[in-house]
Amino acid sequence: MKILVLASNYPSKQDIYNSPFIHSRCLEYKKYGHDVQVLSFLSKDDYCFEDIQVFSEKNIQLGFKPDLIMAHAPNRTNHLRVINKMFSKIPLMIYFHGHEIMKINKHYPEPFEKNMKKLYKVMIKDFIKLFFLKSFLIKKLKQGNLHIVFVSEWMRKTAFDDLKLNKKEMLFLNSNSTVIANPANSVFLNNSFQYENEKIADFITIRPFDNPKYAIDIVYKVAKDNPKFIFHVYGEGTYFDAKEILANLKVFKKFIVQKEIPKLLNKYKYALMPTRLDSQGVMMCEIASYGMPIFTSDIPICHEMLDGFKVAYIQNSIEKVQNLSQLLIQLEALPPQIDRNRFNASHLIGKELEIADKMLKCNKLGKS
Repeated sequence: MKILVLASNYPSKQDIYNSPFIHSRCLEYKKYGHDVQVLSFLSKDDYCFEDIQVFSEKNIQLGFKPDLIMAHAPNRTNHLRVINKMFSKIPLMIYFHGHEIMKINKHYPEPFEKNMKKLYKVMIKDFIKLFFLKSFLIKKLKQGNLHIVFVSEWMRKTAFDDLKLNKKEMLFLNSNSTVIANPANSVFLNNSFQYENEKIADFITIRPFDNPKYAIDIVYKVAKDNPKFIFHVYGEGTYFDAKEILANLKVFKKFIVQKEIPKLLNKYKYALMPTRLDSQGVMMCEIASYGMPIFTSDIPICHEMLDGFKVAYIQNSIEKVQNLSQLLIQLEALPPQIDRNRFNASHLIGKELEIADKMLKCNKLGKS
């Protein structure tokens, strides 16, 4: 099967953090023997990254005739335009990961520094993107060559609400959609958390500092409420620049290369990964799959993804006192077994390719 993946951006040697969950999928498609190429809309030049060929838009039409299109986080300006122009009759799988199908102001937490002009602009952009996206989806579904993949049930419900679907439209989209989570990187599945390693602190957090959805202010509050525990935070941003220095919290202003994260996790007892909003929360899923005990937020998406792992849930509140000692008693009582298949790439990609195979068979029958 020839698969063309459409993405706004894609990992490269210069920036390995661009949509790594798309790259994990492409590597698995290759393992299954499929011919995979990527169109990265923000790429100005063609390049190869870990055996995946990535093209700029100006060159993708040269010689590659895909059997199937996979579009990640589609937007009207790029993905939908190119699909309508070049690939309108080719079976299409669309992956929704979050903001591209959500009302930002409705769901996303307010920025630490509020800007009303930006909020109004986002509101207008949301209305336009959802109007065109809904029209595109209904049209493609009526043609019979579209399947939609959501990374969580929470994401599917949120999308249906924000698209303002009527009952008939909701049933239509629901019957042509599937929930398949983003896979964990293999570095978290090929090895296990080392409980017996020497620990340099109690808690590790790996988060961008200045995006409120990653709740770094909650991390600071938890550290302040629990002075007998030691916290290390890794990431980038200015949040801590104006904060009172806590004796039990150390900040490392750097990001960690993904393949190095498991080795770093082994130096700590627990992960502290709160969130105010996630369509899945890939990194917390990876840490849990690795077998490390994790503290995260008591919100529906975290329960959907992590119930059954060694996890404790904290409140997203900067008013309430967060008592980790009580939660640790509950956490330690949980069984050590973890479900390594839940976010296993081979398991999840197998589901995606089953859908793709059915779509191609139906497409061939429709043509005959």
